[in-house]
Amino acid sequence: MFFLATIMIPDISLLLPLYLLMKDLHLVNSLWAIILPHSAWGIVIFLFKGFFDQISKELLQAARVDGASEFRTFLQIVVPLSVPIFAAVGVLTFIPVWNEFVWPLVVNNLPQYWTFTVALNDLQNQSNVQQNMIMASSFISMIPLLVIFVFAQKYIEKGVAFSGVKG
Repeated sequence: MFFLATIMIPDISLLLPLYLLMKDLHLVNSLWAIILPHSAWGIVIFLFKGFFDQISKELLQAARVDGASEFRTFLQIVVPLSVPIFAAVGVLTFIPVWNEFVWPLVVNNLPQYWTFTVALNDLQNQSNVQQNMIMASSFISMIPLLVIFVFAQKYIEKGVAFSGVKG
């Protein structure tokens, strides 16, 4: 219930406490200030728990009977079965973080640490920039999203097919 409760808190209400935390940790104007707040989302933990609960207990028990250690069972059985959830979580995490504007704008003043959306906003605010340059930059910003989605699509489809199988 705690993880589900974290989903109900609006991101904008966490803006000031997160900024003060990053300031206390001396991480303002660094890439860590952008990365750290996205490292522990409640929905990600909820998705992982739901997926790992679906892994067949008989499969894990068979590995133990065959003499595999817990570490070997994890590496050779659980990790290969978990590729679809890692792909789904990767896509579900990458897209909002890539498109995020407010947090990188607040926490980073230096242009070398700007994300693409903040740099695109700065480009739009310049008076000598042509509209076709802004449109081209917007199109280029979509390419990583498209590459990530195309790469992860087959793994997400495997995850959907796996979720219908009961052990």
